[in-house]
Amino acid sequence: MSEQVAKMEAVWKQKITEELALRRQEQTLDRALSAFKGHARSRKLQIPGYDDAGRKWKALTEGLRKAVENFNRLPKEGQGAALAKMREKQNFRSFAVHLAGGQLKKLCYGSIR
Repeated sequence: MSEQVAKMEAVWKQKITEELALRRQEQTLDRALSAFKGHARSRKLQIPGYDDAGRKWKALTEGLRKAVENFNRLPKEGQGAALAKMREKQNFRSFAVHLAGGQLKKLCYGSIR
């Protein structure tokens, strides 16, 4: 009987661990999407540092700059759909989950504060 209880506890602990990991991944994804939207908004409004020669703009990777430019070309209603697609695309999910600590901070704030 106690062996069955121990097995059930192990399964329960594993399930909780997996759920917590999934939650952390979702939170990381949310932060990455939020950072992306912030960069897109800053670029669109030409906030200081986000013009073509701006330090914050240049601190972003080439791929991220292209994604921001493409996103900003979409009509407002298309941007919501694009964000939903980004959330579901495996490559963006993998990218966001791969971000950790300083990497996510760099995406959120650029390499210059």
